[in-house]
Amino acid sequence: MNTSAISRRIGHLEDTLGLALFERGPSGVRLTAGGRAVMVHVRRVLAELDLVKRVGIENGSGDVGQIRLGVRLPPIGEPLVPLLKS
Repeated sequence: MNTSAISRRIGHLEDTLGLALFERGPSGVRLTAGGRAVMVHVRRVLAELDLVKRVGIENGSGDVGQIRLGVRLPPIGEPLVPLLKS
């Protein structure tokens, strides 16, 4: 993604939030106080997304989870038990 596309997306996010996330000046760009407050939550969300990806990959590859073998019978009434033991 090029710089102008990123700038447009950030501008759209700032419009949506009603908050300037960055101060833009001749010396560069830096987070505003509001931007720093938002970044705390952005970092948390990104960490959670990394965890979701890791858990999905582990479960999808079979690295974790349970394997159950056998047949599970539904509960049966007392009259049928002697017939099954024969």
